[in-house]
Amino acid sequence: MQRKKTFAWLMSLCLLFSVLAMPAAAAKPETTGSSAKFGDVDQSAWYVPYIDYVVDHGLMAGMSSDTFEPNTTVTRAQLVQTLYALAGKPKIDASSDFSDLTAGWYKNAVNWADRNGVVAGYGKSPDRTFRPDQEVTRQQTAVIFSAYARNIDGQEANQASDLSGYKDASDISDYAVSAMKWAVAVGLMDSRSSSEKVLVPKGVLTRAELAVMLYKYTKDIVPQQTEPAESKTPAEPSESAAQTVATESNAVYLVGGSGVTVNSGSYTTSDVCFSDSQDPNGENTAGHSYTLKDRKFTFNLNRESSSETADWFNALVSGYNDPGITGDRTTFDETADKLDFAFLGDLVLNITTEDYPSGEDVTFKDVAMAQETTTSMTTRWWFGQKTGQHTKDSDGADTVLLTGEDSSGNTVYASFLSGNLTNFVYLSSAVKVETARTTANTVSNVQETFAKLKTYGTVKSLLGFPGSYDPTYNHIQGYALYDDADGQRYSVITHSVETASYAHIVAGTTSGIKKTGYKTYLNGWQHPGGIAILGDYLVVPNEEESSSHVNLYDLRSLGTEELRRVENFDMALDHKAGAVGITSYEDANGKTWYVLVVAHLHGSKSDYYIFRASADNGLENAEFEQLGCTRISKDFQGFGLVTETGTNDIYMIGLYSPETDSGAQFEDYACLYQLDTKNWSFGEELDSIQMTSLGGAPLLLGVHFRYGAGTFVTSDGTLILSATERNSVLGSPLTTNSWTAK
Repeated sequence: MQRKKTFAWLMSLCLLFSVLAMPAAAAKPETTGSSAKFGDVDQSAWYVPYIDYVVDHGLMAGMSSDTFEPNTTVTRAQLVQTLYALAGKPKIDASSDFSDLTAGWYKNAVNWADRNGVVAGYGKSPDRTFRPDQEVTRQQTAVIFSAYARNIDGQEANQASDLSGYKDASDISDYAVSAMKWAVAVGLMDSRSSSEKVLVPKGVLTRAELAVMLYKYTKDIVPQQTEPAESKTPAEPSESAAQTVATESNAVYLVGGSGVTVNSGSYTTSDVCFSDSQDPNGENTAGHSYTLKDRKFTFNLNRESSSETADWFNALVSGYNDPGITGDRTTFDETADKLDFAFLGDLVLNITTEDYPSGEDVTFKDVAMAQETTTSMTTRWWFGQKTGQHTKDSDGADTVLLTGEDSSGNTVYASFLSGNLTNFVYLSSAVKVETARTTANTVSNVQETFAKLKTYGTVKSLLGFPGSYDPTYNHIQGYALYDDADGQRYSVITHSVETASYAHIVAGTTSGIKKTGYKTYLNGWQHPGGIAILGDYLVVPNEEESSSHVNLYDLRSLGTEELRRVENFDMALDHKAGAVGITSYEDANGKTWYVLVVAHLHGSKSDYYIFRASADNGLENAEFEQLGCTRISKDFQGFGLVTETGTNDIYMIGLYSPETDSGAQFEDYACLYQLDTKNWSFGEELDSIQMTSLGGAPLLLGVHFRYGAGTFVTSDGTLILSATERNSVLGSPLTTNSWTAK
């Protein structure tokens, strides 16, 4: 019987995902009769319309062909598998440390939930367990749903209801109080009895109750754009079109996410790929324009699964991370094997957002769309752009960053999401970006400001660090702060990851509870270094034994929770690059230049290569020329270049962590040097301050310049030095220290 239940749960979980602002409470769903096929569902029962709803929208299925089992309890694995499907079943390439995951059907879901902070489990490694077959209680359900709302749907989930009116409020376990307050406040839960006001927090959840919660969550709390599946029946020709050959109707919904409304749209093709027999009426030739109607584009042509069509599509949307990688400019970030048909064209959407409260047309050029019929005879839509970028790492959702333009010529960054086995594409977010800033904030009298740095750091913990990377082999390499044009501060981290194909960049608001992981450039390059930020751009080195690449990322795209890589900027070097620093300055003739220093770290024989480029064409198009190299006896894992106000002198602040004599601890020093812009070399050390960090892991694993370390200058000239501890173990908070002076 358990095997039948497991299979039924697997077949039931095809959930649709799109986040909208919370509306007023939705009405009770209408009864459609879909549950009548289940012999154990009393059609007069209170839960019938909810079961109708979840069945109609693919959120749940029967436990067998003729039973739903509304009163059967839900296990922890079943609940997590449901939420994993709701998130679009993102790819997972690493395991959690739960010791009791024995069944294959839920492993990906549990690993995903653990890595994204949706579940916590019991105990500590190596004895940490998930207890997948344990019945889930109502209070556990509230905790898991609230964690999902925060960490996956990006909600604050901080609403709180007064529970004193419930007779059994005192029965709620301490760990679940805030989650239960939230669940009641947003309407996910209420009294379990009609005769008395009780929450029964430790009572087990039933399938009927889960159906109600799914309805409330997708309609009220974080509304999802759900629609019944499209009919697979070929369209009937009308009497007025007697000469028209019947073809299949294929539709893809395109809807908005949280804070985004898609008002109208069109898609005009420039190239197509399908056989003549698929389009006997010639309705889909290149140049045809499709109109978004009832939130969907409809393509009338027959399905014919073809590897040739897939090859054509893959060639359009490949090569973002590596010339040999296909499909990495799509939401799925993978290679298509066979597709029914494929299109390339310009997508125009009229959208309402915070930037465009009255609506605005945004054009996305060279958008590729294709339909695939899966082995289970369901369909899913592939979506991407010739210049699109699948920026998120393997823990992230199936999104792709597209670049568009509004009617005034402003650049728009947009994040689109596709769900596996669904006919939906979601415009999750869209932001209008201003002209990028590429000049450095300056410091008055750098030497005096440096001398004012305090010895002890100020402690802050970063929350929402994603992933469960093995801290034995992988650790934080670089750390930087970034203030966007609106003054919102972000923390940016580079992280080596030997268990994934790419090194990671992790970024999110410093004070927020969500951080997102992104892929660095080049498949197989897993060791980034110390990073630097200039204006709106992030500079990241990535090294192997005898070579390296220095790449540029556009931080303005973080407003969409994406991270755009500037693809035409790729400095390939014939030496290692363990850290970088960058600034800008004006020479005596008033011309602005960029200065970039790339460090080949090798203990007491570390070489600091000095490059310069004209700022005339902006940082994205800068052509750097090496002008000098200085060997310094200290290997700065993080350092920064600082330009002095008025003089335009350039200084380097190196962050250094030698081991103590005992070898059980690091000491931390900030060291100051001046760059000679005539000979293009660094002079002798001008000053050095020993810093003391607080908090974090003990001894060598604690907060040190040896790991994530960097310098930052605010718009008012405040100098900030920062350092992190070695790692955020299994998604725990990451301790940082900062030292400031002005």
